[in-house]
Amino acid sequence: MALFQPGKIGNVETRNRFIRSATSESMADTSGFITPAYRDLHLTLARSGVGLQFTGHIYVHPQGRYTPDMTGLSRDEHIKPFLSLTREVQSAGSRFFAQLNHAGSQSRDPSVDPIAPSVIPNLQHGRTPKEATEGQIREIIKAFGQAAKRVMEAGFDGVHLHAGHGYLLTEFMSPYTNQREDEWGGSLENRQRLLMEVVQAI
Repeated sequence: MALFQPGKIGNVETRNRFIRSATSESMADTSGFITPAYRDLHLTLARSGVGLQFTGHIYVHPQGRYTPDMTGLSRDEHIKPFLSLTREVQSAGSRFFAQLNHAGSQSRDPSVDPIAPSVIPNLQHGRTPKEATEGQIREIIKAFGQAAKRVMEAGFDGVHLHAGHGYLLTEFMSPYTNQREDEWGGSLENRQRLLMEVVQAI
C-alpha cells in the first residue's frame, strides 16, 4: 500500500507517506516560546509513526501574531527550544517542517495593531487594519527571510510558507482585500509581488 511506502519531497526522504498537516497548535507562551504540551504533541506524532509533520503556523514578526498563544520564530532566542525538539523528532524517525506566517488583518491578538494591504474590515472578526506602508512591507519580507534562516538553524528539515486562509500573503493576492494603486496592488503581477519577494528572501 502506497501510504506505507517511503516518500520524498525535494531531497527530504520520509519513512512513509503519513503527514501531519500544518494545523495550529496554540500551545506557545505569550512570548512565542514552545511549551511542554507543544513538545509532547510533536514527539507523540513522531513516536506514533508519522512520516512527516508540519508545525502549525509560526509568526515571523510580532505584528503578524494570530493569537497570544501562537508560536514564534521572530527572534534568535526562539531557536534553542526548537533545536532540541527537532533532534528528538528526527531521532524518532519523523521529518519535521516549519510553517511560517504573518496573520495580517486576521490577527485576533488584542495586543496587535493589525496591518493589511488596504483598509478593509476583516470579515471574520470585524477588526479594521491599517494599510501597510512601503517600509512595513519591506520589513515583513526581511522578517520572512530571517525566520527561514532560524528554521534552518533550529534543525528543521524544511520550511513551509503559509499563503492561504486569508492571512497577509493571501490578502495581498486578493483583489478584494488588496485595493492598492502602487506597485503592490492592481495587476496580478503586482498583487503577487509580496509573495514572490518573500520566496526570494527565503
